[in-house]
Parts: sequence; structure tokens; C-alpha cells
Amino acid sequence: MWSGLVASSCSLLLGYRSRTSAAICFILYLSFAGRNPVLNQGGDVLHPLLLFWAIFLPTGRVFGIDGALEKDRNTFEAPSILSIATVGLLMQVLYVYVFGALLKTGSYWVPNGQAILIAMHLDTFATDASHFARQFPIILGLLTFFVFYLELFAPLILFFPDKKQRVRAVGLALIVIMHFGFRTFLSIGHFWLSSLSSLMTYIPTRIWDSVCEKYWKAEQRKIRLYYDRDCGFCLKTCLLLREFFLPHNVFIGPAQDDPVIGEILVREDSWVVVTPDGEHKLRWDALVYVTNQSILMRPFWLIAYLIKKIGIGALAYNAIGKNRRGFSKFTAFFLPFRKARLKNNILVNTGLCIVIALCFLWNLDQNKPRAERSDAWGVIKPAMSRTGFTQRWNMFAPHPAFTDGYPIIRLSGDLGQNQYYTLSGAFSETWEHPERLQAYFPSYRWRKYFNRIAKFGAERRELMFGRYANILCGSLLEDPSALPFLPVSISIDWASNTSFEQSEDEYKITPMGEWDCSPETPA
Repeated sequence: MWSGLVASSCSLLLGYRSRTSAAICFILYLSFAGRNPVLNQGGDVLHPLLLFWAIFLPTGRVFGIDGALEKDRNTFEAPSILSIATVGLLMQVLYVYVFGALLKTGSYWVPNGQAILIAMHLDTFATDASHFARQFPIILGLLTFFVFYLELFAPLILFFPDKKQRVRAVGLALIVIMHFGFRTFLSIGHFWLSSLSSLMTYIPTRIWDSVCEKYWKAEQRKIRLYYDRDCGFCLKTCLLLREFFLPHNVFIGPAQDDPVIGEILVREDSWVVVTPDGEHKLRWDALVYVTNQSILMRPFWLIAYLIKKIGIGALAYNAIGKNRRGFSKFTAFFLPFRKARLKNNILVNTGLCIVIALCFLWNLDQNKPRAERSDAWGVIKPAMSRTGFTQRWNMFAPHPAFTDGYPIIRLSGDLGQNQYYTLSGAFSETWEHPERLQAYFPSYRWRKYFNRIAKFGAERRELMFGRYANILCGSLLEDPSALPFLPVSISIDWASNTSFEQSEDEYKITPMGEWDCSPETPA
């Protein structure tokens, strides 16, 4: 399953059968996220939602294999798409912000303006930058209002009807800065990256066009690629190289249509790349030249260049040339020319309209107190949950938590020995509270796991900590020689701290339980 997710993700990244790849990614990602929902966070909710809408959009049409092999493609056409799916995608991106703001009902956001200060006092979240920023509560208060109102008015900012879309551009820049601020001051996992990727859908077309104009030099647009008319594999190779390494309006044509180039093709048995100054590049040298045109794709140029330097470039080119027929058959099956499917049929669009309505109504309902939420969801909630639509954007809502903590794990031996075990795998005879609690956890997932199960009810909490103790016992006993002694029991205490109100050294210790540990203990 993991290899399937990696393969479909790479396929989606390359824009190869992008709709199918997005569908496979969507299903597999939901499967992984559903295996242990205790570990999930906002990024794990947003990822599958973005993948769902990608199923119904031609995401591979630009900088993708699908676009390179599109039939009758106009390379000068602005690749803008308007459909029900684009509406759903744009609305989904907004839900994260506007409904996230509406859930922030605590007075620590507005009017007190202390929410960010409180969040930075959560030591399991706080980075070194947070520890420094705590000294400036007035600035953090202003940032609290900035975050709240930027999220609340995100729809107005991103859809502001100015012709040059300057308001949207400025708003996007502010939201991007906000996310980089989250990442700098708080350890929040990959949610910020998921949000940044979703915001790319709001970048105005004119900005993309402007970036492309500046990225490609005028001389690069004069490059010409010539291939053998009788070689379908050669044409597709030129199209793919143009898609990823050259401006989209670079000329590609049969060598036989130009007497000079055609004579070179026959004489040298090679495709021909004509540089802006009229120089002819052949064989592997032509590939090195083409891959060197795009700055972002330089790693591929380096590979091609090193292959040339070690003397196997010519051998590789000759081997490919001798097997052109085989490659043509291969690409005819796996890389056929296809007509772009830019629109969905009426049945699909009807289904997407239903999804848009359900997601919008669900988010509205989540803003109500639990007792006031609609009972109508009971019928369709299981299906919505399995497809990832049961979203709730309540990060630091209604206000940031006041308490966080970490587990203190103690191993006991049959002779009364005691050793403390850290999550990094170290042992110690005495225990001291970590100087930086955020760094104590091996990863964000570990922090999420322990802080969530610590908030469960007593029965479920004991069950979850007991499962962890059994798994830890099994892993430790796999190599008893590395242990200071053979443990017979594992006890776990929870050290909690309300650092916004208390000293950072004041912890409340709550026993979570003690469990047997022996080779017979089931893991």
C-alpha cells in the first residue's frame, strides 16, 4: 500500500494520468489516515480534500505529461479552467480560514488578544523563536487580531473585484506570511505546507504569466527541436522535453520538412536541436543542452552531463536509437496522445454540487454547540467520514489550550531497580524535566499522540497508554542485552504544565497506570 501511495504521488507530480493518479492517492491517503486517527492533524484532513477535487480537474495539463501529449494543444493558450470542480476547490480552501475564524469564539482571540501568547506558552508547540517572542506581549496581541481578521475576511480579500487583482495578490502574500509565522514560532506539523499548496489555486493567472515571462529568456524561445517524422517515440520525447525544460512555444517539427536539417538527420542519424545562434546540437550533447535551459530542473542536467563526462552518453544514445521501434510501441501504449478532458459530464457535476452543498452545510453546523447540531447528519455522516468530508478547522479554537504535557516512563526490575526511559531511546537513573519540551518528542506525531490520549476519559486513556506500554515492552525485549536490566513492569505518569499561568518548572504529575513487562507479555 505504501509503495502504491508513493507511485501514485510521483505519477500525480509528473502529471501522468493526473485524474487517475489523484483518485488513487485520495483512496490510499484516506486509508493511511484512517489507520490511526489519533495521530491526524489539519494537514491530514486538508490533503485528501484537495486530492478529491484534483480528481475532477486537469492538473496535469501544465508542467505535466498529460499536457505535453495533449492532442491539438495550443501552446499559446492561457490554461485557465472554470468548472464546478474549480468552484468546489476554491471554496474548500476558504473553509480552512473563514470557518476556522468563526470557531475562534473564545475571548482570548477577540477582544483580549492573548491567543497567540497563550499558544506560544504551550511548550510542546513552542520553538526557540517562541521562547524569544514571549517577551513582547503587545506585539503578539496585535498579531492575534491580525490572524483572526485575516482568516475571517479571507473570502472578501481573495475575491475582491479589482481588475488587476492587486487586493488578492496582497491578501495572498499576507496569508503566506501568516503560515510562515506559524511554522517559525510553533511546531504544527505539515499543516502549513498543505495550506500553502492549496493557496496556489488563488494565484492570479497574470502573475503566473508574468513569472513565466521573466523565467524564460527571449533567446530560449528561439530554440528549435527537430525529430524523425517516422519515429513516434522521438516526437513524444521532444514534447516531454519542451514541457519540462523549455518555453511552451518552442518550435518542434519533423526534420524532413527542412532540407538542411533533414540532411543532418540522415547523415548523423540524430535528432537536431538548433540553438538561438544557429548552432546544431546532436545526440547526447543535444540532451545536455536542452536539460540545461531550466534553472529549476538543473539536477537532471547534472545527471545528463555526468553521463556524458564518464563516456557513456554516446553509448546510451546509440542503444536508444537502435531500439526506437520498441520504445515507440512502449510509448504508444503507456504514453498515447490524448484529448484533454477539461469539463465533467452533467452527472458528475450534479454529484459535485451535492458535495459542495454538504461540505458547506457541515462546516456551518460545526460552528454550533454540540447539543445544537443537526441530527440529520446521522444518516450520511459515516459515508462523509470515510471520504474525508467531516472536516472541522478548530486549530487553537475556541482558544488555545492552557495545558500540555509529556509522559514520564519508568522501567522497574525484579530486584527493585528503576530506570527512566525517554522517547529518544535513552535511559537514566533520575528524571529531570526537559529544558525544551518541544524537542523532547521525536516528531510532531508523537506529541500529537500522547497529548491526545492524555485527554481521553479515564478508561480509554488507560487502554491507550497500556497499548503503548505493551508495544514498548515488546520492542525493548527484542534486544535485552542493550537494557540496563530486564524490566518486569512499565509505569507511565503524565507531567502537565499550565505554563501561561505557572512557572515552566511547575508540573502536575498524574499516574496513568502500571503494566507488566515480560517476554510473555502480548504486544
